[in-house]
Amino acid sequence: MQSSNVFQYVGATGLLFSTGERVSLETALPLLSVQSKRPHLRIWGKLFGVNSDYIIVQAFADNMVEEPELYYSVDEGMHFTLLGTASSLLAGVTQGPAAVASGAAAALEGLSLQELKLQLLSSTRGPFMGDPAYEYRLSDTGGRALQSIKESVRLALFVEEFDYQCRVAPRGAYQLRERRAGLPAEVRVNKAFAGLSAATAGRLVNTDNGSCGGDDSAFALKNYYHIREVNPYRRLLDEYKTGHMIEKSMLQRYAEDRQLDATFDALSDDMPCGLWNMTYDPVRRVVLGKNKKF
Repeated sequence: MQSSNVFQYVGATGLLFSTGERVSLETALPLLSVQSKRPHLRIWGKLFGVNSDYIIVQAFADNMVEEPELYYSVDEGMHFTLLGTASSLLAGVTQGPAAVASGAAAALEGLSLQELKLQLLSSTRGPFMGDPAYEYRLSDTGGRALQSIKESVRLALFVEEFDYQCRVAPRGAYQLRERRAGLPAEVRVNKAFAGLSAATAGRLVNTDNGSCGGDDSAFALKNYYHIREVNPYRRLLDEYKTGHMIEKSMLQRYAEDRQLDATFDALSDDMPCGLWNMTYDPVRRVVLGKNKKF
C-alpha cells in the first residue's frame, strides 16, 4: 500500500502514525525507492517494542508474490536500514544444507526449513525489544545447532508469517500475467482494479463470519484472496496440523478465471471456521478484515 493510502485508511484499525512519522516517511520513502532499485515499495506497518518501535517497509520486484526485501526504521521513519529477507537471514544463522542426491531429499530439506521457521517463531515469544541486535536464547530447535537468534531474524520471520496469514486483497486487485516464451508468469498489480462493487461490500456490514458455510458468510470471504507464493511444504504442514485438506473440485476449477482465481487461496478456505471477521466502514468505504490469530 502506498504511503498516501496507509495514512488515509490506517485510522480504521484504531492505530495511527504520529505527525512526525508521517512527515519522515513521506520524505524517506522516495529516497528508499531509489536506493532499493525496486519498483514497488509498501509500508508494511509498525511493530511496537519495549525500547523503540519498528516501522517496516517492503520492497517488491515486478512479481508481487516473490519474497520482498525488508527495511526497518527505529527512529520514527527518519532512516531505514536493510534487513534483507527471511530466507537470507535464516541461511546466515543455520548450517548450510548438505548436497541432496534426489528430489525426495530436496523435498525433505524444504519441509524441514518450514518446520524450523515455525519452531523459531514459537520459541521467541514476548514483546519485541526494539533492538535488532538483541539475542534470544533458544532451548530446542529440533536438533539444529542453534543456541540463540537475533531479534532481526525474529523480525523477518514474524513479517513473513504475518504476510502468509494476513496479506489479503480483494478479488481482481492482483492478476497472473503471462510473459514471453520461456519465462514464468508473474503476479502483478491490476491497475484497472477500482475496488469491489458497493453491493458486494455492503453485505459485509459488521459481519462475523463464524461459519464456513452458507451464502452470506462464504460469499463475503470468497471475494478476498491471500496474496502469497505457492509453498507446497507449508501447505503440507498446515494440512497435517488442521487435518483439513483443501482440494478444489473439477467444477470449481472450470468456473475459475486463471488470471484472477486459480493462483490464489480464498479466505473461505481458511481453517478453523470463523477465523476472519470482516467489517464494512461506510464512511471510508473500505472493508476491514481481522484475523483472530493476530
